[in-house]
Amino acid sequence: MAWYNYFTIEIPMMLMSFSFLLQGPIMTNLFVYRTCYIILQYNQSDCKQLGTNNNNITKVLEPMVQPTVNQINMANNIINTFLPMIFCMFLGTWSDKFGRRPFMLGCHVGMLLHQGLSTILVHFEDLSPWWFTLSSIPSMLTGGFSSIMIINNAHIIDVTTEKNRIIRLTVFGAVFSVSSAIANLVSSYIFYATSYEVIYLIGLSLITMSFFYTLFFIPESLKEEKKPFTLKEIMNSVNVKEIIKYTIRKRENNARFYIFWLIATHIFTNFGMGDMSIITLYLRAKLQWTLKKITLVHSAVSFGAIFGNLFVTYVLHKFLKIKDVKLVILGITMRWLGCLLRGFATNDYYIYAAYITSFFEGFPMLMLTMILSKLVSAEEMGKILALISVIGSLIGMLTSVMYPLIYNATIHSFIGLFNFVSLGFWVLSGSATIYLMMAKIPHYLLAQGPNLEDEKQSRRVSSVLEATATNQWQIVPSPSLDEVNMRRVSLSSLT
Repeated sequence: MAWYNYFTIEIPMMLMSFSFLLQGPIMTNLFVYRTCYIILQYNQSDCKQLGTNNNNITKVLEPMVQPTVNQINMANNIINTFLPMIFCMFLGTWSDKFGRRPFMLGCHVGMLLHQGLSTILVHFEDLSPWWFTLSSIPSMLTGGFSSIMIINNAHIIDVTTEKNRIIRLTVFGAVFSVSSAIANLVSSYIFYATSYEVIYLIGLSLITMSFFYTLFFIPESLKEEKKPFTLKEIMNSVNVKEIIKYTIRKRENNARFYIFWLIATHIFTNFGMGDMSIITLYLRAKLQWTLKKITLVHSAVSFGAIFGNLFVTYVLHKFLKIKDVKLVILGITMRWLGCLLRGFATNDYYIYAAYITSFFEGFPMLMLTMILSKLVSAEEMGKILALISVIGSLIGMLTSVMYPLIYNATIHSFIGLFNFVSLGFWVLSGSATIYLMMAKIPHYLLAQGPNLEDEKQSRRVSSVLEATATNQWQIVPSPSLDEVNMRRVSLSSLT
Protein backbone atom coordinates (compact mmCIF):
# COMPACT_ATOMS: atom_id res chain seq x y z
CA MET A 1 0.00 0.00 0.00
CA ALA A 2 1.34 3.46 -0.94
CA TRP A 3 2.58 5.69 1.89
CA TYR A 4 -0.04 8.35 1.14
CA ASN A 5 -2.81 5.87 1.95
CA TYR A 6 -1.71 5.98 5.57
CA PHE A 7 -1.58 9.81 5.76
CA THR A 8 -4.35 11.14 3.57
CA ILE A 9 -6.33 14.14 4.69
CA GLU A 10 -3.99 15.02 7.58
CA ILE A 11 -1.25 16.37 5.30
CA PRO A 12 -3.33 18.95 3.36
CA MET A 13 -5.05 19.84 6.64
CA MET A 14 -1.67 20.53 8.25
CA LEU A 15 -0.56 22.69 5.31
CA MET A 16 -3.83 24.64 5.18
CA SER A 17 -4.15 25.25 8.92
CA PHE A 18 -0.49 26.21 9.25
CA SER A 19 -0.97 28.76 6.47
CA PHE A 20 -3.91 30.47 8.16
CA LEU A 21 -2.55 30.34 11.68
CA LEU A 22 0.80 31.68 10.52
CA GLN A 23 -0.90 34.76 9.07
CA GLY A 24 -3.51 35.40 11.79
CA PRO A 25 -1.55 37.68 14.16
CA ILE A 26 0.48 39.12 11.26
CA MET A 27 -2.75 40.17 9.54
CA THR A 28 -3.82 42.02 12.68
CA ASN A 29 -0.53 43.91 12.68
CA LEU A 30 -0.86 44.67 8.96
CA PHE A 31 -4.35 46.12 9.39
CA VAL A 32 -3.24 48.26 12.33
CA TYR A 33 -0.18 49.51 10.43
CA ARG A 34 -2.00 50.42 7.21
CA THR A 35 -4.94 51.96 9.04
CA CYS A 36 -2.50 54.13 10.95
CA TYR A 37 -0.62 55.66 8.03
CA ILE A 38 -2.99 55.27 5.05
CA ILE A 39 -6.46 55.92 6.48
CA LEU A 40 -5.64 58.07 9.52
CA GLN A 41 -2.48 59.54 7.92
CA TYR A 42 -0.22 59.43 10.94
CA ASN A 43 3.54 59.43 10.47
CA GLN A 44 4.56 56.20 8.71
CA SER A 45 7.71 55.68 10.76
CA ASP A 46 5.65 55.97 13.95
CA CYS A 47 3.04 53.56 12.58
CA LYS A 48 5.72 50.96 11.82
CA GLN A 49 6.44 50.73 15.53
CA LEU A 50 2.93 49.48 16.32
CA GLY A 51 3.10 45.87 17.39
CA THR A 52 6.89 45.81 17.26
CA ASN A 53 7.91 48.30 19.96
CA ASN A 54 6.52 49.35 23.31
CA ASN A 55 7.02 53.08 23.92
CA ASN A 56 5.11 56.33 24.45
CA ILE A 57 4.37 56.67 20.72
CA THR A 58 2.73 53.27 20.41
CA LYS A 59 0.87 53.78 23.71
CA VAL A 60 -0.79 56.88 22.23
CA LEU A 61 -1.37 55.52 18.72
CA GLU A 62 -2.91 52.12 19.58
CA PRO A 63 -6.21 53.45 21.01
CA MET A 64 -6.40 56.01 18.19
CA VAL A 65 -6.06 53.39 15.45
CA GLN A 66 -7.93 50.39 16.85
CA PRO A 67 -11.53 51.69 16.46
CA THR A 68 -11.04 51.98 12.69
CA VAL A 69 -9.39 48.55 12.57
CA ASN A 70 -12.43 47.13 14.35
CA GLN A 71 -14.73 48.62 11.70
CA ILE A 72 -12.72 46.88 8.97
CA ASN A 73 -12.80 43.65 10.93
CA MET A 74 -16.57 43.87 11.35
CA ALA A 75 -17.04 44.17 7.59
CA ASN A 76 -14.68 41.25 6.96
CA ASN A 77 -16.40 39.09 9.54
CA ILE A 78 -19.87 39.63 8.10
CA ILE A 79 -18.65 38.89 4.56
CA ASN A 80 -16.78 35.78 5.71
CA THR A 81 -19.69 34.42 7.72
CA PHE A 82 -23.02 34.87 5.90
CA LEU A 83 -22.68 32.75 2.75
CA PRO A 84 -20.33 30.16 4.32
CA MET A 85 -22.95 29.71 7.05
CA ILE A 86 -25.58 28.74 4.47
CA PHE A 87 -23.10 26.66 2.49
CA CYS A 88 -21.99 24.69 5.54
CA MET A 89 -25.56 23.94 6.56
CA PHE A 90 -26.11 21.78 3.49
CA LEU A 91 -22.57 20.66 2.73
CA GLY A 92 -22.93 17.35 4.56
CA THR A 93 -26.06 16.44 2.60
CA TRP A 94 -24.58 17.60 -0.70
CA SER A 95 -21.35 15.66 -0.24
CA ASP A 96 -23.31 12.54 0.77
CA LYS A 97 -25.14 12.70 -2.54
CA PHE A 98 -22.50 14.02 -4.94
CA GLY A 99 -19.24 12.91 -3.30
CA ARG A 100 -16.63 14.48 -1.01
CA ARG A 101 -13.90 15.15 -3.56
CA PRO A 102 -15.65 17.81 -5.74
CA PHE A 103 -16.42 19.98 -2.72
CA MET A 104 -12.99 19.35 -1.22
CA LEU A 105 -11.31 20.63 -4.38
CA GLY A 106 -13.81 23.47 -4.78
CA CYS A 107 -13.10 24.73 -1.26
CA HIS A 108 -9.37 24.59 -1.98
CA VAL A 109 -9.79 26.64 -5.15
CA GLY A 110 -11.70 29.31 -3.22
CA MET A 111 -9.03 29.47 -0.51
CA LEU A 112 -6.26 29.53 -3.12
CA LEU A 113 -7.84 32.49 -4.94
CA HIS A 114 -8.41 34.28 -1.64
CA GLN A 115 -4.78 33.83 -0.63
CA GLY A 116 -3.52 34.87 -4.07
CA LEU A 117 -5.55 38.10 -4.04
CA SER A 118 -4.43 38.87 -0.47
CA THR A 119 -0.78 38.40 -1.47
CA ILE A 120 -1.21 40.84 -4.36
CA LEU A 121 -2.83 43.41 -2.06
CA VAL A 122 0.02 43.08 0.44
CA HIS A 123 2.52 43.83 -2.35
CA PHE A 124 1.01 47.29 -2.97
CA GLU A 125 1.95 49.10 0.23
CA ASP A 126 -0.26 52.15 -0.31
CA LEU A 127 -3.55 50.23 -0.60
CA SER A 128 -6.09 50.71 2.17
CA PRO A 129 -6.84 47.65 4.36
CA TRP A 130 -10.46 47.96 3.20
CA TRP A 131 -9.36 46.31 -0.06
CA PHE A 132 -8.79 43.05 1.81
CA THR A 133 -12.54 42.61 2.14
CA LEU A 134 -12.66 41.95 -1.63
CA SER A 135 -10.05 39.21 -1.43
CA SER A 136 -12.42 37.20 0.77
CA ILE A 137 -15.07 36.81 -1.95
CA PRO A 138 -13.72 33.58 -3.58
CA SER A 139 -13.40 31.89 -0.19
CA MET A 140 -16.83 33.15 0.84
CA LEU A 141 -18.47 31.66 -2.27
CA THR A 142 -16.98 28.21 -1.59
CA GLY A 143 -17.70 28.02 2.14
CA GLY A 144 -14.38 29.04 3.65
CA PHE A 145 -12.26 27.07 6.09
CA SER A 146 -15.33 25.74 7.89
CA SER A 147 -16.41 23.85 4.77
CA ILE A 148 -13.01 22.21 4.50
CA MET A 149 -13.26 21.08 8.12
CA ILE A 150 -16.68 19.52 7.51
CA ILE A 151 -15.55 17.67 4.38
CA ASN A 152 -12.34 16.48 6.04
CA ASN A 153 -14.23 15.05 9.01
CA ALA A 154 -16.71 13.35 6.67
CA HIS A 155 -13.83 11.89 4.64
CA ILE A 156 -12.21 10.39 7.75
CA ILE A 157 -15.49 8.84 8.86
CA ASP A 158 -15.92 7.34 5.37
CA VAL A 159 -12.50 5.68 5.24
CA THR A 160 -12.29 4.42 8.82
CA THR A 161 -13.92 1.63 10.76
CA GLU A 162 -15.39 1.70 14.26
CA LYS A 163 -12.08 0.28 15.49
CA ASN A 164 -9.66 2.85 14.07
CA ARG A 165 -11.89 5.92 13.77
CA ILE A 166 -10.98 7.32 17.18
CA ILE A 167 -7.26 7.11 16.37
CA ARG A 168 -7.64 8.86 13.02
CA LEU A 169 -9.81 11.64 14.41
CA THR A 170 -7.44 12.07 17.33
CA VAL A 171 -4.52 12.44 14.91
CA PHE A 172 -6.58 14.85 12.82
CA GLY A 173 -7.29 17.04 15.84
CA ALA A 174 -3.69 16.82 17.00
CA VAL A 175 -2.49 18.03 13.59
CA PHE A 176 -4.49 21.21 14.01
CA SER A 177 -3.38 21.78 17.61
CA VAL A 178 0.30 21.27 16.78
CA SER A 179 0.01 23.45 13.65
CA SER A 180 -1.49 26.21 15.79
CA ALA A 181 1.29 26.01 18.35
CA ILE A 182 4.14 25.93 15.83
CA ALA A 183 2.64 28.62 13.59
CA ASN A 184 2.31 31.02 16.51
CA LEU A 185 5.79 30.16 17.70
CA VAL A 186 7.52 31.01 14.41
CA SER A 187 5.25 33.64 12.83
CA SER A 188 6.72 36.72 14.52
CA TYR A 189 10.31 35.54 13.96
CA ILE A 190 9.69 35.01 10.25
CA PHE A 191 7.97 38.39 10.02
CA TYR A 192 10.78 40.30 11.75
CA ALA A 193 13.35 38.55 9.55
CA THR A 194 11.46 39.18 6.30
CA SER A 195 8.26 41.15 5.56
CA TYR A 196 4.48 40.99 5.26
CA GLU A 197 4.84 39.96 1.63
CA VAL A 198 7.02 36.95 2.46
CA ILE A 199 4.55 35.77 5.12
CA TYR A 200 1.71 35.85 2.59
CA LEU A 201 3.83 34.16 -0.09
CA ILE A 202 4.58 31.34 2.36
CA GLY A 203 0.85 31.05 3.04
CA LEU A 204 0.11 30.94 -0.70
CA SER A 205 2.75 28.24 -1.22
CA LEU A 206 1.32 26.09 1.57
CA ILE A 207 -2.24 26.30 0.23
CA THR A 208 -1.00 25.52 -3.29
CA MET A 209 0.77 22.42 -1.97
CA SER A 210 -2.39 21.43 -0.10
CA PHE A 211 -4.45 21.76 -3.30
CA PHE A 212 -2.14 19.65 -5.45
CA TYR A 213 -1.75 17.00 -2.75
CA THR A 214 -5.54 16.74 -2.58
CA LEU A 215 -5.82 16.67 -6.36
CA PHE A 216 -3.33 13.84 -6.87
CA PHE A 217 -3.39 11.81 -3.66
CA ILE A 218 -6.86 12.09 -2.07
CA PRO A 219 -9.37 9.76 -3.77
CA GLU A 220 -13.14 9.88 -3.47
CA SER A 221 -14.00 8.36 -0.09
CA LEU A 222 -17.56 7.30 -0.91
CA LYS A 223 -17.62 3.89 -2.53
CA GLU A 224 -20.66 4.51 -4.71
CA GLU A 225 -19.82 5.85 -8.16
CA LYS A 226 -20.73 9.54 -8.40
CA LYS A 227 -21.95 10.94 -11.70
CA PRO A 228 -21.36 14.51 -12.90
CA PHE A 229 -23.90 16.91 -11.44
CA THR A 230 -25.28 20.37 -12.13
CA LEU A 231 -25.92 23.38 -9.91
CA LYS A 232 -29.66 22.78 -10.29
CA GLU A 233 -29.30 19.26 -8.86
CA ILE A 234 -27.37 20.65 -5.89
CA MET A 235 -30.03 23.24 -5.10
CA ASN A 236 -32.84 20.70 -5.47
CA SER A 237 -31.26 18.62 -2.71
CA VAL A 238 -31.62 21.44 -0.15
CA ASN A 239 -34.33 20.62 2.41
CA VAL A 240 -34.54 23.24 5.14
CA LYS A 241 -37.99 22.07 6.19
CA GLU A 242 -36.67 18.61 7.05
CA ILE A 243 -33.87 20.02 9.20
CA ILE A 244 -36.29 22.15 11.22
CA LYS A 245 -38.90 19.37 11.41
CA TYR A 246 -36.50 16.91 13.01
CA THR A 247 -35.46 19.50 15.57
CA ILE A 248 -38.92 20.60 16.76
CA ARG A 249 -40.92 17.37 16.48
CA LYS A 250 -42.56 15.97 19.61
CA ARG A 251 -40.63 13.29 21.48
CA GLU A 252 -41.24 10.93 24.35
CA ASN A 253 -40.20 11.69 27.93
CA ASN A 254 -40.21 15.44 27.26
CA ALA A 255 -36.98 15.06 25.24
CA ARG A 256 -37.90 17.98 22.97
CA PHE A 257 -37.79 20.36 25.94
CA TYR A 258 -34.25 19.24 26.79
CA ILE A 259 -33.18 19.61 23.17
CA PHE A 260 -34.46 23.20 23.15
CA TRP A 261 -32.69 23.81 26.46
CA LEU A 262 -29.42 22.45 25.06
CA ILE A 263 -29.78 24.67 21.99
CA ALA A 264 -30.35 27.67 24.28
CA THR A 265 -27.20 26.75 26.20
CA HIS A 266 -25.32 26.57 22.89
CA ILE A 267 -26.61 30.06 22.07
CA PHE A 268 -25.38 31.55 25.36
CA THR A 269 -22.04 29.79 24.87
CA ASN A 270 -21.64 31.21 21.37
CA PHE A 271 -22.34 34.71 22.65
CA GLY A 272 -19.73 34.19 25.36
CA MET A 273 -17.14 33.14 22.78
CA GLY A 274 -17.67 36.32 20.73
CA ASP A 275 -14.92 38.24 22.49
CA MET A 276 -12.20 36.12 20.87
CA SER A 277 -11.87 38.46 17.88
CA ILE A 278 -10.78 41.49 19.92
CA ILE A 279 -8.59 40.01 22.66
CA THR A 280 -5.42 40.58 20.62
CA LEU A 281 -6.25 44.28 20.18
CA TYR A 282 -7.10 44.51 23.87
CA LEU A 283 -3.69 43.15 24.88
CA ARG A 284 -1.95 45.60 22.56
CA ALA A 285 -3.83 48.64 23.86
CA LYS A 286 -4.18 47.70 27.54
CA LEU A 287 -0.76 46.20 28.28
CA GLN A 288 1.23 47.24 25.16
CA TRP A 289 1.96 43.65 24.19
CA THR A 290 4.06 43.32 21.05
CA LEU A 291 3.45 40.93 18.18
CA LYS A 292 6.26 38.62 19.34
CA LYS A 293 4.92 38.43 22.88
CA ILE A 294 1.37 37.71 21.71
CA THR A 295 2.42 34.90 19.37
CA LEU A 296 4.75 33.27 21.90
CA VAL A 297 2.06 33.26 24.59
CA HIS A 298 -0.53 31.88 22.16
CA SER A 299 1.90 29.15 21.17
CA ALA A 300 2.38 28.17 24.82
CA VAL A 301 -1.39 28.18 25.31
CA SER A 302 -1.88 25.87 22.32
CA PHE A 303 0.59 23.34 23.73
CA GLY A 304 -0.93 23.65 27.20
CA ALA A 305 -4.43 23.11 25.84
CA ILE A 306 -3.40 19.79 24.28
CA PHE A 307 -2.37 18.42 27.68
CA GLY A 308 -5.32 20.07 29.42
CA ASN A 309 -7.81 18.44 27.10
CA LEU A 310 -6.09 15.06 27.41
CA PHE A 311 -6.34 15.41 31.20
CA VAL A 312 -10.05 16.22 31.06
CA THR A 313 -10.81 13.46 28.54
CA TYR A 314 -8.84 10.57 29.99
CA VAL A 315 -8.47 11.40 33.69
CA LEU A 316 -11.70 13.21 34.54
CA HIS A 317 -14.08 11.73 31.98
CA LYS A 318 -12.83 8.19 31.38
CA PHE A 319 -10.94 7.27 34.56
CA LEU A 320 -12.85 9.22 37.24
CA LYS A 321 -16.15 8.84 35.33
CA ILE A 322 -17.18 12.47 35.82
CA LYS A 323 -20.40 13.11 33.92
CA ASP A 324 -20.64 15.24 30.78
CA VAL A 325 -22.74 17.97 32.42
CA LYS A 326 -20.24 18.42 35.26
CA LEU A 327 -17.41 18.78 32.75
CA VAL A 328 -19.43 21.47 30.97
CA ILE A 329 -19.74 23.32 34.28
CA LEU A 330 -15.98 22.93 34.84
CA GLY A 331 -15.26 24.46 31.43
CA ILE A 332 -17.70 27.32 32.00
CA THR A 333 -16.21 28.02 35.43
CA MET A 334 -12.82 28.36 33.75
CA ARG A 335 -14.41 30.84 31.35
CA TRP A 336 -15.73 32.86 34.29
CA LEU A 337 -12.27 33.04 35.82
CA GLY A 338 -10.69 33.96 32.49
CA CYS A 339 -13.15 36.81 31.87
CA LEU A 340 -12.67 38.20 35.40
CA LEU A 341 -8.88 38.04 35.20
CA ARG A 342 -8.78 39.78 31.81
CA GLY A 343 -11.35 42.37 32.87
CA PHE A 344 -9.46 43.39 36.03
CA ALA A 345 -5.98 42.99 34.51
CA THR A 346 -3.46 45.61 35.55
CA ASN A 347 -0.33 43.70 34.55
CA ASP A 348 0.79 40.69 32.54
CA TYR A 349 0.32 38.19 35.36
CA TYR A 350 -3.46 38.54 35.22
CA ILE A 351 -3.39 37.62 31.53
CA TYR A 352 -1.04 34.69 32.10
CA ALA A 353 -3.43 33.36 34.75
CA ALA A 354 -6.38 33.87 32.40
CA TYR A 355 -4.61 31.88 29.69
CA ILE A 356 -3.89 29.05 32.15
CA THR A 357 -7.63 28.73 32.77
CA SER A 358 -8.09 28.34 29.02
CA PHE A 359 -6.26 24.99 29.18
CA PHE A 360 -9.50 23.46 30.47
CA GLU A 361 -12.18 25.70 28.98
CA GLY A 362 -12.52 24.08 25.55
CA PHE A 363 -15.03 21.46 26.60
CA PRO A 364 -18.45 23.15 27.03
CA MET A 365 -19.45 23.08 23.35
CA LEU A 366 -18.25 19.52 22.79
CA MET A 367 -19.74 18.06 25.95
CA LEU A 368 -23.08 19.76 25.24
CA THR A 369 -23.02 18.08 21.85
CA MET A 370 -22.26 14.71 23.44
CA ILE A 371 -25.26 15.18 25.76
CA LEU A 372 -27.41 15.97 22.73
CA SER A 373 -26.20 12.78 21.02
CA LYS A 374 -27.79 10.77 23.84
CA LEU A 375 -31.19 12.36 23.23
CA VAL A 376 -31.60 11.69 19.51
CA SER A 377 -30.80 9.07 16.89
CA ALA A 378 -27.72 9.24 14.69
CA GLU A 379 -29.77 10.30 11.63
CA GLU A 380 -31.37 13.19 13.53
CA MET A 381 -28.10 14.23 15.12
CA GLY A 382 -26.64 15.56 11.87
CA LYS A 383 -29.74 17.62 11.10
CA ILE A 384 -29.94 19.14 14.58
CA LEU A 385 -26.21 19.93 14.59
CA ALA A 386 -26.61 21.58 11.18
CA LEU A 387 -29.27 23.88 12.65
CA ILE A 388 -27.10 24.58 15.70
CA SER A 389 -24.15 25.43 13.46
CA VAL A 390 -26.25 27.94 11.50
CA ILE A 391 -27.48 29.53 14.73
CA GLY A 392 -23.86 29.69 15.88
CA SER A 393 -22.83 31.40 12.65
CA LEU A 394 -25.65 33.94 12.96
CA ILE A 395 -24.52 34.68 16.50
CA GLY A 396 -20.96 34.91 15.21
CA MET A 397 -22.04 37.66 12.81
CA LEU A 398 -23.88 39.47 15.59
CA THR A 399 -21.02 39.26 18.08
CA SER A 400 -18.51 40.31 15.42
CA VAL A 401 -20.37 43.63 15.44
CA MET A 402 -21.45 43.79 19.08
CA TYR A 403 -18.11 43.25 20.81
CA PRO A 404 -16.09 45.66 18.62
CA LEU A 405 -18.76 48.34 19.13
CA ILE A 406 -18.54 47.87 22.90
CA TYR A 407 -14.75 47.89 22.70
CA ASN A 408 -14.65 51.06 20.58
CA ALA A 409 -17.10 52.86 22.88
CA THR A 410 -15.07 52.09 26.01
CA ILE A 411 -11.50 52.12 24.70
CA HIS A 412 -10.71 55.45 26.42
CA SER A 413 -12.74 54.84 29.60
CA PHE A 414 -13.07 51.16 30.62
CA ILE A 415 -11.34 49.18 27.89
CA GLY A 416 -11.95 45.81 29.57
CA LEU A 417 -15.75 46.14 29.77
CA PHE A 418 -16.30 43.60 26.97
CA ASN A 419 -14.89 40.90 29.25
CA PHE A 420 -17.77 41.43 31.67
CA VAL A 421 -20.30 41.33 28.83
CA SER A 422 -18.83 37.96 27.87
CA LEU A 423 -18.94 36.92 31.53
CA GLY A 424 -22.68 37.67 31.61
CA PHE A 425 -23.35 35.24 28.77
CA TRP A 426 -21.19 32.58 30.42
CA VAL A 427 -23.20 33.02 33.63
CA LEU A 428 -26.40 32.39 31.64
CA SER A 429 -24.78 29.36 30.02
CA GLY A 430 -23.67 28.05 33.40
CA SER A 431 -27.12 28.56 34.91
CA ALA A 432 -28.72 26.63 32.05
CA THR A 433 -26.18 23.83 32.46
CA ILE A 434 -26.81 23.59 36.21
CA TYR A 435 -30.51 23.15 35.43
CA LEU A 436 -29.62 20.32 33.03
CA MET A 437 -27.48 18.72 35.72
CA MET A 438 -30.41 18.70 38.17
CA ALA A 439 -32.87 17.40 35.56
CA LYS A 440 -33.18 13.74 34.63
CA ILE A 441 -32.42 13.82 30.92
CA PRO A 442 -33.92 10.82 29.08
CA HIS A 443 -31.61 8.68 26.96
CA TYR A 444 -32.66 8.09 23.35
CA LEU A 445 -32.17 4.32 23.51
CA LEU A 446 -34.10 4.01 26.76
CA ALA A 447 -36.95 6.09 25.37
CA GLN A 448 -37.19 4.10 22.15
CA GLY A 449 -36.58 0.62 23.56
CA PRO A 450 -33.74 -1.74 22.59
CA ASN A 451 -32.75 -1.57 18.95
CA LEU A 452 -29.45 -2.96 17.74
CA GLU A 453 -29.21 -0.64 14.75
CA ASP A 454 -29.89 2.46 16.84
CA GLU A 455 -27.38 1.26 19.43
CA LYS A 456 -24.73 0.85 16.75
CA GLN A 457 -25.42 4.35 15.40
CA SER A 458 -25.37 5.82 18.89
CA ARG A 459 -21.95 4.27 19.57
CA ARG A 460 -20.73 5.69 16.27
CA VAL A 461 -21.78 9.24 17.18
CA SER A 462 -20.32 8.98 20.68
CA SER A 463 -16.98 7.62 19.46
CA VAL A 464 -16.57 10.42 16.94
CA LEU A 465 -17.46 13.07 19.49
CA GLU A 466 -15.10 11.63 22.11
CA ALA A 467 -12.26 11.45 19.61
CA THR A 468 -12.75 15.06 18.68
CA ALA A 469 -12.92 16.02 22.35
CA THR A 470 -9.42 14.65 22.80
CA ASN A 471 -8.02 17.44 20.66
CA GLN A 472 -10.41 20.37 21.01
CA TRP A 473 -8.95 22.96 18.69
CA GLN A 474 -7.60 26.15 20.18
CA ILE A 475 -8.15 29.15 17.98
CA VAL A 476 -5.87 32.15 18.14
CA PRO A 477 -7.78 35.45 18.05
CA SER A 478 -7.39 37.21 14.72
CA PRO A 479 -9.23 39.89 12.73
CA SER A 480 -11.36 37.24 11.04
CA LEU A 481 -13.96 35.10 12.77
CA ASP A 482 -13.63 32.41 10.11
CA GLU A 483 -11.42 30.35 12.43
CA VAL A 484 -13.77 30.89 15.37
CA ASN A 485 -16.77 29.84 13.26
CA MET A 486 -14.80 26.81 12.14
CA ARG A 487 -14.96 25.41 15.64
CA ARG A 488 -18.72 26.01 15.78
CA VAL A 489 -19.62 24.75 12.33
CA SER A 490 -17.30 21.74 12.27
CA LEU A 491 -19.40 19.98 14.90
CA SER A 492 -22.09 19.44 12.24
CA SER A 493 -19.74 17.12 10.38
CA LEU A 494 -19.45 14.58 13.15
CA THR A 495 -22.37 12.39 12.11
